[in-house]
Amino acid sequence: MIGAGELTDLNSPEFMAAFAEEQQLPTVLIPTMLPSWSKLMRDEGGGSGLAPGRVCVIRANPGKRTEQMGVA
Repeated sequence: MIGAGELTDLNSPEFMAAFAEEQQLPTVLIPTMLPSWSKLMRDEGGGSGLAPGRVCVIRANPGKRTEQMGVA
């Protein structure tokens, strides 16, 4: 990972070249425990799971029988 654990000059030519190269790598998917949910992730996940960097929040209120889910 670029600049992990150290300060990096984001405007330096070295960083820009390394960042551009890293962005061309294939996405490493994280499969979910629900196959139907994995299929819904059609963006970077390609229908096979979540892409790294995604945030998923699942909330339930058992007293009111409501569930909410958000993916960003």
